Amino acid sequence: MSKLYRGNLNKKKKKKPGTRILLIAAVLITLFLLVRGCSYGIYRISNLGILKIKEINILVPPNISRQAILGLSGIRNGENILGVSIDDAMSRIKTHPWVRSANIKRLFPNKIEIAVDSKTAMALAKKSGKLMYIDEHGEIIDKFIPGYRNDLVIISSPDDDYIGGLKLLSEIENVKSDRLYINSKMISEIICEPDNIFTLLLAGHNFKLVVKPGNLEKDLIRIQKVIADLGYRGEKAQLIDATMADSRIVVKRY
Repeated sequence: MSKLYRGNLNKKKKKKPGTRILLIAAVLITLFLLVRGCSYGIYRISNLGILKIKEINILVPPNISRQAILGLSGIRNGENILGVSIDDAMSRIKTHPWVRSANIKRLFPNKIEIAVDSKTAMALAKKSGKLMYIDEHGEIIDKFIPGYRNDLVIISSPDDDYIGGLKLLSEIENVKSDRLYINSKMISEIICEPDNIFTLLLAGHNFKLVVKPGNLEKDLIRIQKVIADLGYRGEKAQLIDATMADSRIVVKRY
């Protein structure tokens, strides 16, 4: 009898099926009301006039138009600041040929800031008879605009590979010698030839220089000596070639 009595004490009361259903229904109704309330709250907040954009600040370098960036962004005054898709706006802005990167910030409650970083033009490429800006990788940026960066060196390449000309220009810029007066600022055009040979045109001079990368300082000093000797004799060179394997300088006179 004692065992039977203890067994009755250990029995758990079973919950009625109806009670469990009511509990689940209560939880679901509560969640529904919370979501509905939050949605309504967000709707009410998003329609407040205080969240309508009143100012769009656009920070751009001189070569990029603020109006162009504003148009690409698609953001307008009076639009709800919460409705602006930052990712979509940045993607559209990056289609501008000069834009390297863009950053857009919401400045609550009603301001937008757009900051744009520009690509850097390293030279002008002569392509199909037209001048185009190119970046440090030799990639085309945009067509040449008269008056903007007229100081850039022109690079011509038969196969539109401008990186060799950029590397040569960089090598000349890095030459530091008191004996050398020929520098990158004097070069008006670099013509890329086969076999890694380059023809240089100097601003204010009527002759061409033919060089190869690798030993430019020595070659340019030798070229300067030839130019001085020709001037002393009253002669003018049409072309000075410093690419001979035996270190000879070949001069073509007028």
